[in-house]
Amino acid sequence: MRNGSGEAGTGWTPTGHCTLFVCDIIGFGKRPDHVQSHLREVLYKALRNCFEASGLPFEDCYREDRGDGAIVVLPPSCDPARLVHPLPDHLRGALRRHNELAAEHARMRLRIALHSGPLETDDNGMVGTTVNHVSRLLDAPSFKEALAAVPADLGVLASDEFFGAVIQHGRGAIDPTEFSPIGVHLKETDTTAWLCVRGGGSPASAGTPARVGPLPANGSGPAAPGPEARPLPDEADGPRAPGLFEIVDRLMDIPLLTTAEGRQQIVDDLRKDIAIRIPRRTQPHLDVHSIVRTCLEFPGGLEEFLALVHAYAGESSQVQALDAAVARLIGRAP
Repeated sequence: MRNGSGEAGTGWTPTGHCTLFVCDIIGFGKRPDHVQSHLREVLYKALRNCFEASGLPFEDCYREDRGDGAIVVLPPSCDPARLVHPLPDHLRGALRRHNELAAEHARMRLRIALHSGPLETDDNGMVGTTVNHVSRLLDAPSFKEALAAVPADLGVLASDEFFGAVIQHGRGAIDPTEFSPIGVHLKETDTTAWLCVRGGGSPASAGTPARVGPLPANGSGPAAPGPEARPLPDEADGPRAPGLFEIVDRLMDIPLLTTAEGRQQIVDDLRKDIAIRIPRRTQPHLDVHSIVRTCLEFPGGLEEFLALVHAYAGESSQVQALDAAVARLIGRAP
């Protein structure tokens, strides 16, 4: 699919300095043909909806299909910072909603690469070192290895150029500390890029951008985490792992939390920045664990969640038992 000829979109074609977003579906070629076709439909619907939700009009972007993904080039009027925030969180939410209802062979994870540089376009599409470079980032073995090592819905790899121009200064809600440097060594490409992995596959990584330590220069595998790595919630102030499980157990004693509708009502009323980061689970106990652990990642998040439980469930004996457990585990008097 091309929309640069005017047959779709606005007819705008990229020339000069441009910003590129490239994505592909992990493990796409291993799926049967009918699943590949379905995943392409899901991907393009998600891209369209999430770009629009991020203030990036999808129809105004130049696009080329990659079979297992797409290349999207922003028009000059669009802010490239929106590719860092809020687009990945919108995409992660779309993936989570899809994966909750999909069979194992139809679940989807994404690799995303971001880059900026000079482009030229001819009758057959984009050409030049910029599009070559972003493709190398997407296919980098170190990128694939990093995502294979964690159960994450998506990973974002930004070029050094894009990181320096857009991410490093931390404009708006962008947090540059969420990105870690990794080596990219593929064909003629030998560079450093910046990786952010959005957790979402297990309680150990639920709801927070995973910090992946710098890879060795040869890109052979992860190095030990540096001192800048964030502590997991179990290492921060608040309940540690056994205490977290006790809180989840007390929550599961509350009838409201045993129903998908009740849990969804509370999640819908949480702050948006918390709600969109919660990797939901179909099994009730795991879903509550995921919600609580994500709330722990945000200042005041657990308190906000517990206040909503009180508002919806009332002052029952189960809620009082929950309050006592929380107070005991974080060292407050009930």
